Amino acid sequence: MDVVVFGAGFWGKNYVRELGQHCKLVVDPDPEVKDDIEGRFGVDVVSELPTGFKFDGAVVATPPLNHFRVAHPLLEQGKYVLVEKPMALNYKQAALLASYPKCMAGLVYCYHPEVDALRDLVLDRGDAVKHVFSRRTNDGPVRPYLNAGWDLAAHDISIFNRMFRCQPKTVHSTGDRDVSVLQMDYYIDGTRIPAFCYVSWHGGPKTRRVEVVFEDDRHVFDDLQVVLEEPPLTRMVKAFLSGEWDRCTGQEGAEVVRVLELAK
Repeated sequence: MDVVVFGAGFWGKNYVRELGQHCKLVVDPDPEVKDDIEGRFGVDVVSELPTGFKFDGAVVATPPLNHFRVAHPLLEQGKYVLVEKPMALNYKQAALLASYPKCMAGLVYCYHPEVDALRDLVLDRGDAVKHVFSRRTNDGPVRPYLNAGWDLAAHDISIFNRMFRCQPKTVHSTGDRDVSVLQMDYYIDGTRIPAFCYVSWHGGPKTRRVEVVFEDDRHVFDDLQVVLEEPPLTRMVKAFLSGEWDRCTGQEGAEVVRVLELAK
């Protein structure tokens, strides 16, 4: 698959690295990005996609404000498109993107083996789970048009949805632009299991932690302590290049946006 990457800044540059020879062009108007990407990876960077440029798929890693505007025309053209989280800034647009079978959501934790382990744990001991809790903090970058929930909580929502094999039935939230606390109520065989998510841009040292709490013990997934031979992003990009995937579907990405919209 020949791929064009739209947006190669803070996170998008990682897609250029992982795609390797499959990345044929980068579209980004930032001259600093151009110097960095061309210098490190030898991939041409242009400010606009040239008319008639031939490619099979695209990664949309622009600022989220532009995700729908960039991704929708590409899907209309029949391209395979991986859209970073959040897929769009409202559920209506996210659902439209998800309606295209070649749309993949950039929910990288869905390819983390520790999340698969959490999924198996909940399947095995679901009736004993009291609640789950996640904490995700970052010292920036602060997004000028998003709050911390839209920027950071998408990861944890995708983890919870994958763990429980379903979406939450109710969503409650509180906080401000810098801090968001979400409570999502999941149900397994009729039993309610609350999931709490705390995210903040300036909530202390960088944290990536999920806890599954039982009556008498707990299971902790601390992503900063996990060392993997193959990073989740590598696994996700390989799946995208194959043109077939069993996770990170557009529908899964849209469900994450639905929860974020309910949490406004």
